[in-house]
Amino acid sequence: MNSPQETLGLHQYHMKRWMQVLYGCVALFFIGIGLAGMFASLHDANSVALSFMMAAFVLVGTYLLVLIFRSRLAIEGTRLELRDVFRERTVKLSDIEGYRTVSSRNGTYQQIYLKDGRGKITLQKYFATDDDYRAWFQQLTDLDQRDRKTLLDEIERSDTLGATPEERLAALAGAKRWNIVLIVLCCASVAGLNLGNFSTRCASALVLALAPAAIFLLMQRAPLLYAFGKSKADPRADLLIAFMVAAFGFLFFSTSKHLVATLPLFTIIIPLFIGVLAAFGGKAWSNSSRWGMLFPVVLFGAMYSYGVAVAADILPDRAQSANYSVPVIGRHISHGRTTTYYLVLAPWGPISSPNDLSVGSRVYGLFGDGGRICLTLHPGAVHVPWYHSSPCTATDIIVPIPSTP
Repeated sequence: MNSPQETLGLHQYHMKRWMQVLYGCVALFFIGIGLAGMFASLHDANSVALSFMMAAFVLVGTYLLVLIFRSRLAIEGTRLELRDVFRERTVKLSDIEGYRTVSSRNGTYQQIYLKDGRGKITLQKYFATDDDYRAWFQQLTDLDQRDRKTLLDEIERSDTLGATPEERLAALAGAKRWNIVLIVLCCASVAGLNLGNFSTRCASALVLALAPAAIFLLMQRAPLLYAFGKSKADPRADLLIAFMVAAFGFLFFSTSKHLVATLPLFTIIIPLFIGVLAAFGGKAWSNSSRWGMLFPVVLFGAMYSYGVAVAADILPDRAQSANYSVPVIGRHISHGRTTTYYLVLAPWGPISSPNDLSVGSRVYGLFGDGGRICLTLHPGAVHVPWYHSSPCTATDIIVPIPSTP
């Protein structure tokens, strides 16, 4: 006798009504702006770039409209059909290995994995499904839970983790505690690197610089206990968090420093970045969410490598510095996720053209009518000069400023 799912009639699901309204309003807005801009550009022979940009607005709006009316999810018996803007896919229940739940900034969604590595199908959350669909979907294997059970079974059977299953599971709990200790240590080092005195900054930078090596060793020695990026169902301790903290710590430190040039630092950045990719790229590539894991490895690896290079140039630099009194010839504000204040400086010392200096809002307000700001130039421990603003006093050693061409 056939199961209820095998005899299930055709059920079709379209985008939720409130999302249709939302997407429709956004689409009409984009199309309206695009058409208005394209019409205005017809009267200006020099606005070719504007025409292309407005055409892009129209294309985005059109895509959203087509998505509203064309997207459809359907089930019938043992068959699932998914249609989006560009294609339509149909799979049978017997061709499906299972599903995974993927987390993103916009929420969670499911991906259906086909057998024999024949690809996967993404099921977005915007379909208005019902109990019949949920009953059909419950037939699929939760691959995340399956992998979790497989890992726990391997841990319980591993002789290297303890003499009994209880001791081996206790080792897993211990790994999670050590991971928390590592994260807390990295967070404290971030604070020390950015807020501490000279000795504290050097010690904190060393801890953060060695964090990836410690993470790699833990993963190599106990792969059943530690992971580098994982799903929520994975029972292991996730070492990616500690690496992310170290990367952001170096990012905060490096973005507050002013370098005369960054290109010479690539002799340090490139080897470090290659080392990060070699250590963690393979783990990311073997993850079920391959590209989703490779992106943070590349992003945090770049942040870490650049930050270590900047710290290596600035922190050990105890050589004699030079002071400059530089005219402020303008100022401007950059608005984005954060507001950044810039003073425009006349050419000075090693910089032969007007240049921007980021400052705090209080300092920015002091230079409404021009004036001069004092800069201290350091040679850099790896010979990449860097500088910072300093209070101007009567005893400053003023180095002559080259005249503006």
